Amino acid sequence: MAIGSLSLLLHAHLPYIRHPELNHAIEEDWLFEAISNCYLPLIEMLERLQADGIRTPICLSISPTLASMLGDSLLQGRYFSYLERQLVLAESLLGSQSTLDREAKSRLRWYSKRIEQTLNGYQQRQGNLLGALKTLADSGAVELITTAATHPLLPLLQGHPEAISQQLKVAAASHRDTFGQEPTGFWLPECGYDPALRPMLAAAGFEYTVLDASALQEEPEKLHSAVELGEGLVAFTRHDELSKLVWDSQTGYPGHPSYREFHLDLCHQLTLEQLSPFLPYSEVATPTGFKLHAVSQKGQAKAYYDLQAAQAQVAQDAEHFITQLVDQLGREGFNQPTGQAPLFLLPFDAELFGHWWFEGIDWLESVLRQLGSMGRMISCTTPSAHLEQQPPRSITQASPSTWGVHGDNSTWLNPQTAWIYPLLDQALSRLSTLQAQLNDPTPLEQRLFDHAQRCSMLAQASDWPFLIHHRVHAPYAEGRVKSYLARLHHLLDQWEAGEIVERELEILESLDPIFPHMA
Repeated sequence: MAIGSLSLLLHAHLPYIRHPELNHAIEEDWLFEAISNCYLPLIEMLERLQADGIRTPICLSISPTLASMLGDSLLQGRYFSYLERQLVLAESLLGSQSTLDREAKSRLRWYSKRIEQTLNGYQQRQGNLLGALKTLADSGAVELITTAATHPLLPLLQGHPEAISQQLKVAAASHRDTFGQEPTGFWLPECGYDPALRPMLAAAGFEYTVLDASALQEEPEKLHSAVELGEGLVAFTRHDELSKLVWDSQTGYPGHPSYREFHLDLCHQLTLEQLSPFLPYSEVATPTGFKLHAVSQKGQAKAYYDLQAAQAQVAQDAEHFITQLVDQLGREGFNQPTGQAPLFLLPFDAELFGHWWFEGIDWLESVLRQLGSMGRMISCTTPSAHLEQQPPRSITQASPSTWGVHGDNSTWLNPQTAWIYPLLDQALSRLSTLQAQLNDPTPLEQRLFDHAQRCSMLAQASDWPFLIHHRVHAPYAEGRVKSYLARLHHLLDQWEAGEIVERELEILESLDPIFPHMA
């Protein structure tokens, strides 16, 4: 009998960023970096495990905004351009006029080969990463679930239950359109939970969700089991101690001196003239993806990245994780009801692996291979598979919570971001009032209200207040909120005036062609 089960859940999400009106939008590079360093390598890793007959399935949450961008032909074409710009820059910096030293050039050559491999892998799949994920899901290598349509922190929308319901309905419809299956699981954005959400999640057809451990602070003995929230909805909670080993940049694995330094990009060492092959339309030095240094020892100059040393550390950290997993599963088993083994669920942002923590996917593959070789000692499972084998335990009630720093909403609702929510409230109230007056709409009126709803949803994304709070691309995030709400009010003004300008509506639809069929 297994001493327990491990369920790894990766939440893949990026905010909806698409700028056809620009030749090059710096923020679109966030998607391209994530494809190169996370999404494509993750797919390739899962395909390798499958080819080797290793059955250690994981759960993968794909946000509807990310799915839309991955399937967008404009962004797919721009991703090819991004890779080509990287190769041109590398070639330029490896030329005879380059001022880089031999060590830097050696690592640039390695990057060039890696980018060529990435380009080949993307071309082999014809840019269809969503199709590759569906194939993996159909084979049982992954369980695919969804999240709210544009990733808002749902408890902050409780004053507008119709907005929450729309987020859930559109998410489920988008998942069906993308993967051809009903999503059984629902990732709460930012693990943001409030008991008021429970009936809405159940009504939308979701069977389970994931909570932060702080949600069960009144009944901690049930942290490592599936628990029944009521109305047919089940919750899993994350294992804090093991999760921290992986995500914490200070005390966790990613902070080891041998690993690649994320924050020191070559753009910080070059002039705009030297960067011009990569930044043809920009006057700002933005990340190139070429990061040549290791985290290194604190207080010392950054050493050049040593791939062999990093891979040796990956092996050590994977072995350490397995040892900790076995030890803690064994101890937790004594706290479980007779006949039940503990379940440790570890949810992470998918982008941690490969993007933020460059070696993360190598570590993940090593862990999964070791689990696959352990026979039945530890079951590597998915939430749905676990529920088929073991019924959930009952609890009194889960508490409001998030996976934010304090387990509350303060990362997204604070003095820097408080201005957002009255604007959202005003827009949602106006939209709801006017929709109630919409009787037997013409096709053009329906398109207008659909796009107004789209703008409302895109303004709700939790990414915008997160960026503002952390002062990272804050002006861009502020602009996204204000722009989407301005578009919403502009459209509603036209409807109230009885003067819908179809050409303007077409332009707005072309800027954000997400969710073509609103649920």
